[in-house]
Amino acid sequence: MKVILKEDVESLGMMGDVLEVKDGYALNFLIPKKLALSATRGNLKQAEVLKRIRLKGEAKRREDALEQARAVADLVLEMEARAGEEGKLFGSITAKDIAEEIARKVNIMVDKKHIRLESPIKQTGEHDVEINFYANVSATVKVRVRGEEAKKEKAEEKKEQ
Repeated sequence: MKVILKEDVESLGMMGDVLEVKDGYALNFLIPKKLALSATRGNLKQAEVLKRIRLKGEAKRREDALEQARAVADLVLEMEARAGEEGKLFGSITAKDIAEEIARKVNIMVDKKHIRLESPIKQTGEHDVEINFYANVSATVKVRVRGEEAKKEKAEEKKEQ
């Protein structure tokens, strides 16, 4: 049975797509849940309208993502954590910590799932972290991790001046 999707359906298609699905799936799930319409001539015209709406929405989301990527492109995040003498952190810096720091510093909410960390940061120093905002839209931020000893040294330097 041919149907027109009224909404994005995971693992099936996007709003406005015309698809061939099994009759039972269409009649028992997609149409009753108002996720799809049967593909009649009148509904096919409506599908074109839905497709245009989807494309406009995607263009807007992409533009917003580009704007966010530009805002964080050359950002340097200074983070402090307890560390041993050799620079090994007692804890770690996670994607959640990085997302919170970005929100605090530039007021942009980043989902921690979009921050690409192979593993949590467990060493002091400078780390490049990639953030994916949308398909093919990403930015890299530098995360400088200092141990708390560095904080104490900085305070002592200020006292000396």
